[in-house]
Amino acid sequence: MDRLQRCRAVSKLVDDALRIGCGAVETGNEVSDFELIAKSFEKGVVGEHLNRRINTLPPNQVLWIVARDRNGIPIGTMAARYDIVQGWDLAHFIREYWARAYTGVGKNPVEIEEESLRYAKGIQGPWVYIGEGFVESEFRNKGISKILIQILILLSFDEYNPSLIYGWMRPNLINRGINTSWGFHNTIYPGVRWMSAPKQADLKDLAFVSCDSAGVDRIARNKLQNVEDSKTANIQSAQVSHQ
Repeated sequence: MDRLQRCRAVSKLVDDALRIGCGAVETGNEVSDFELIAKSFEKGVVGEHLNRRINTLPPNQVLWIVARDRNGIPIGTMAARYDIVQGWDLAHFIREYWARAYTGVGKNPVEIEEESLRYAKGIQGPWVYIGEGFVESEFRNKGISKILIQILILLSFDEYNPSLIYGWMRPNLINRGINTSWGFHNTIYPGVRWMSAPKQADLKDLAFVSCDSAGVDRIARNKLQNVEDSKTANIQSAQVSHQ
């Protein structure tokens, strides 16, 4: 599937967002702008993966997306971080990154059991991490997160041409099939086993989810096929109503 078709899929996904009540969908590359958007949400801050205290994030390594209501107020968001790494595979990068970004219980360094990341060994960069997803409570269960993350996956792939797009997901979402619904066709659970776990409780039990180039094409193809199926159904319905 070529870039033009992926662009068509993005356009259809934006149409879906507007159809379910969003007023606009916007993207940007400045992490400082993303911080301002985050302040408007209940959580109020950007997490470690996009935090400027931990990461140096020039515009060519950040891509964020925000859905706004019809008054221009942010109601949902997601962000991607582009990592250009040479000399380390993804397993090594994950161990190093988590040890630097997070603090363990009793202020001990976070440490991941090396063998638990065997699925990431040998995977060379560049990679795109996707996270920082949040939707205001009154707009949840409408499919906004799915739309935003699929747009972001498609845009990130064309912007950065990564070997892999990945993220972390909690087991309750995996059990509901959110991972595959959003487009992460590969899931490893548990994604990490800890020798020294983060003090943040909701990070202790995570799945690793990812999407490669075939998965990106699948997202675009499914979106465009759904549009064609809907057109066909509407035509058939119109024909029946005129009989």
